Amino acid sequence: MNSSPIIALFAVLASLAPCSALAACPPGTPYPIEQSIFPFSVIRPNGGVIITGLNFGATPGELRIHVVDFRGTGLDYPLDHLQWGDTFAAGVIQNIQSVIAQNVTFELINACGSSSKVAGPPLQAFFTPTTDVTAIPAKDVSCMMTSNNTGDKCDDGIGKIPSECDLFGGLADYGTGPPLSPINFWGDHHSGLGGGNTGTDNFSVNLRNTWTVQSVSSFGWGAFSEDGSWYTQNAISQNGPKSWANLSYSGSGDKWSVGWSQNSCVYVEYTGVVTITGPMGVPYQ
Repeated sequence: MNSSPIIALFAVLASLAPCSALAACPPGTPYPIEQSIFPFSVIRPNGGVIITGLNFGATPGELRIHVVDFRGTGLDYPLDHLQWGDTFAAGVIQNIQSVIAQNVTFELINACGSSSKVAGPPLQAFFTPTTDVTAIPAKDVSCMMTSNNTGDKCDDGIGKIPSECDLFGGLADYGTGPPLSPINFWGDHHSGLGGGNTGTDNFSVNLRNTWTVQSVSSFGWGAFSEDGSWYTQNAISQNGPKSWANLSYSGSGDKWSVGWSQNSCVYVEYTGVVTITGPMGVPYQ
C-alpha cells in the first residue's frame, strides 16, 4: 500500500499547527472592554461609529455590529474602513438592508481572537435603517362605501371592492377627466342620476414591518353630466345642489375617507395617490 499521500497530508496539517498556536491569545491577555460609543457616531447604514474602551491591543482586530433582519434572523456585519488603537476602534457600518429600526449591539474582537462579550454586556445603540418611499398599488388598498341611496349597488362582481369606490375601473373607463397615472385610489359614483345621492368612501391599507402611510395627496375630482359633458370641481350647479368630492385624512394613520355628493344630473369621479414609507428591502405586507 502506498502511504505517501497520507504522509503528505499529515505534513500539511503539522505545518499549520504553529500558525494556530500563534493566533491564540497568550495566557493572561486581558479581554477587550467596551466602555462607550462616541456621541457623534451615526448608527445607520454607511454611518461612522467610534467605540472607546480598554485592552483593544495595538494590532487591529475586528469591530462587528449585530442586527436582526425582518424575519427574526440574527446577522453580524464587520464594520468597514477600520481604524484601531488600544483604547478605541472606529469603522463604517455597511449598507445593511432588510432590517427594521431596532436596538443593536457592537462586539469588539482583538487580534488574537478574544471578544469583548466575555468582559461584560455589549454596548447597545438604536439603529435607523435606510427608508424607502413608494406609491402603494391599488390592489393593496381596501375600500368600503356608505350611501344614502338604497338603490346603490355595492358589489363589483368579484366580491372584494364595492363598485361605488371602484379600484379596478373608475376613470380608466372614460376618455376625459384627471390624469390616470399615478393613481392608487379612486371613486366612481353614478347611482344618483335621476335623484341625487351622497355618501362616504372609507379607504384603508394594512401595513407591516414598521411601514406607514406617508401622504394621501394628488386628489382631484370631476363629474359627467347626462349628456356626457365633463365638469371639474364646483362647476356643477344645475338642477339641484352642487356636486363635490372631499378628501379627509388626519395626516397620520392608515385610514382616510372621501365624502361625496351628486346632483340629479351627474355622476362623480375622483382620484388620489397614497405613498407609504418604510425600511429599504423590507416588504410592507
